[in-house]
Amino acid sequence: MKKYLLLALSLVLISLAVAETYTIGTGTGTFTTQNIPFHGNFDYGWSKVIWTKQEINTAGLVGASSIIGLGLEVNNSPDNYVKEDQRIYARHTDDMDYSSGDYLAYPGLDGFQLVYQDDVIYNDSGWHVYPFSNTFQWNGNQNIEFLFENHSGARQSGHPVFRYSFPDDFGYRAVFKYANTTFPSSENGASTLFRSNVQIITSVSTPPGAPLYLRPANGIIYAPLELTFNWTSVLGAEGYKISLWSEDPAQSVEEHTDLGDVTSYTTAAPLENGRTYFWQVVPYNEYGDAEDCPVWSFTTLPTTLVTIGDGNVDNKLPINPWYGYTYSQSIYLQSELNMADQRIVRLSYYWNGESEGYNSNDWTIYMGHTDEEGFSGSSSWIPHAELIEVFRGEIYIPEAEGWVIIELDAPFVYNNSQNLVIAVDENMPGYTNNVSFFYTTPTPGMNRSITYFNDSLNPNPADPPSGTIKAAYPNVLVEFGELPDYPIFIYTPENMDFGTLTQNRPSKWQNVIVSNIGGAVLQLKADDIEIFGDNTDMFEYDTSKLPVLLMPGRSVSIPVRATLSAEGEKTATLRINHEGEEYDVALSALGLPADVVLIGDGDDTAPGMPIFPAYAYNYSQTIYLQNEIDVPNQVIETISYYWNGLSNAINSKDWTVYMGHTDLNVFPNANSWLSMTDLLPVFSGEVELPAVAGWIDIPLTYPFSYNNVQNLIIAVEENTPGASSGNFINT
Repeated sequence: MKKYLLLALSLVLISLAVAETYTIGTGTGTFTTQNIPFHGNFDYGWSKVIWTKQEINTAGLVGASSIIGLGLEVNNSPDNYVKEDQRIYARHTDDMDYSSGDYLAYPGLDGFQLVYQDDVIYNDSGWHVYPFSNTFQWNGNQNIEFLFENHSGARQSGHPVFRYSFPDDFGYRAVFKYANTTFPSSENGASTLFRSNVQIITSVSTPPGAPLYLRPANGIIYAPLELTFNWTSVLGAEGYKISLWSEDPAQSVEEHTDLGDVTSYTTAAPLENGRTYFWQVVPYNEYGDAEDCPVWSFTTLPTTLVTIGDGNVDNKLPINPWYGYTYSQSIYLQSELNMADQRIVRLSYYWNGESEGYNSNDWTIYMGHTDEEGFSGSSSWIPHAELIEVFRGEIYIPEAEGWVIIELDAPFVYNNSQNLVIAVDENMPGYTNNVSFFYTTPTPGMNRSITYFNDSLNPNPADPPSGTIKAAYPNVLVEFGELPDYPIFIYTPENMDFGTLTQNRPSKWQNVIVSNIGGAVLQLKADDIEIFGDNTDMFEYDTSKLPVLLMPGRSVSIPVRATLSAEGEKTATLRINHEGEEYDVALSALGLPADVVLIGDGDDTAPGMPIFPAYAYNYSQTIYLQNEIDVPNQVIETISYYWNGLSNAINSKDWTVYMGHTDLNVFPNANSWLSMTDLLPVFSGEVELPAVAGWIDIPLTYPFSYNNVQNLIIAVEENTPGASSGNFINT
């Protein structure tokens, strides 16, 4: 994998005044084609084109000549549009067009001469030139057939379109074929009258122009110490001289070194860490050296940066851009990090750059220590209480291949004795596409990652659903910084909402996590914590883990819960006092009326209960336990289900509801329905399911007298023909 940011490759855009050029085709922006020489929306392709001796003579080129390049006229304005491994072949032919024989077939390479093979990019409109690495000697008597091949294996939007002209005799002198997955050498193409405008270039009589860099990209950071430089070939160049140096202090690695006729250079010895280097390439020929050649720069990896992973595989990690929400955890081994007495200040993942990740950029990142080396199963998540939030916000994922750098809000103190777990929670609704991804490295036999992704269910990192284990991890750059010589207090969250609660029933415990990201011991005592506000008696915290001395990088959790004794919104504030500073957590909960019982706090739609609107007819039975209800001497007058509001489900509203008592806690098998003789009808009518999320209340026609001894069973029958979309939320 490329371990540094690749921003741009480029074809040479030259001033044609320095070359002898012969133009065939006068088509303007009214006539454009995306098929010749290649179609940018496909991974692979080929096209073949004939330009006749008469057309070449009419353009002004008469007699045998040395052809050193081709120019094609781009109509639109592509921006850094990359195409790797582009090839051009040329041969003589007596054929005038593609109207006989196997004229639609891929021609093979017999008789062809390879004249160009390189990585290219298109920038802006106008004539773009392919400088031949091998001169084609035209005999002056025959027609010329060019074969263009796209072997990039990648596609993206924003590709160039080319201006074309019709041959004067309207002959079919072009055939093209494009495909995904494999190069279509065994497939016939399609003939066309559309033939790109072309400039045939035969000579240069001045010094060459300046090159453009291919890699490393100008201004990059994190360049490797052992580095290969690439630049564009320049029309008319006979060789290239390279200079490579650094400043402050001055150091010369190469000074006007003549490399000969090559377009790459590899350093003989590793460069130094954390230094900015400058480099320049000067093409030359018999007429002299190129003038005004640009100077480019890059910065090498700092000594405090660790690179883990060199694969380029798509494993949908750390996020899956094709889905709306992702939560993942990945483990990195101590032996891969091995950085003592440091804290992690910056994190980077390698993006393939097929598009901008505009719908995949709302991230929360957590880190923690673990003795685990892998994940054993679909529920083997590292507990949320063992993780520290280190970043929350939007990150920029560009339409460019390279490292996406994330500056941590809270540096993480790594203990260098355990393994590191990094969890990524992506929360932006919507998705990007299925061709963009972060690079990962396979780990056969060891499941180093676990992930969950979904379009409608945004997983809760504190209680994630069953996930998928992966024998891979995302490639990552981990940058370390110095530890301060004092403790640093951080905490999360700043707000804690316990949701809607049944009165006088405690909520689940939630944790306030206090962490020390400094370099000295942090002390926290029970009397450092208090609750104040309007409803202090309805919230409580557990100090059983206090007092505590937090070593660098360690955390402690403070459990908090709510028990409401009244209806309505209830609030308070938990405050932690530390070293004269006050750190507040806003607490809130909503109390139900005293005669309402809430059962369930999940957010899953998969079970399709009590009805599955995607089907025309439904019947379900559900058991609710006595200890979940526990209301004596009462009748049930209303039931409510929570609807996700994805649509107005007009084909799912004809309901009949039944209730009964049962000693069953679960259904033992798929045939263990309760008999209708054990159930009483309590409602029959229409239930409106609007395109708005919320509770759907069903007032019972016949209130049900619950005995508060047995469990309750509720059966729902839905009889509207036709299907709808949307679902109820299940636990």
